[in-house]
Amino acid sequence: MKTSGKTHKKVLKLLYRSFDTDLSEREQQRLDEALEQSKDLREERDLLLARRQAVADSAVKSFTPYFA
Repeated sequence: MKTSGKTHKKVLKLLYRSFDTDLSEREQQRLDEALEQSKDLREERDLLLARRQAVADSAVKSFTPYFA
């Protein structure tokens, strides 16, 4: 996907936001189209998902119930 730096940054922001909040229909469509067209963006998404899962997994192992 050939995009300008500014457009690429906007799509990355949408990707990051999509992990924590629902995007509007228009934003989700834009992100889906960008993911479909860009192998690099799909790889970035997969890397972020793996990192988030690793953090989630380590948090479970690091803290016991009722940790204070």
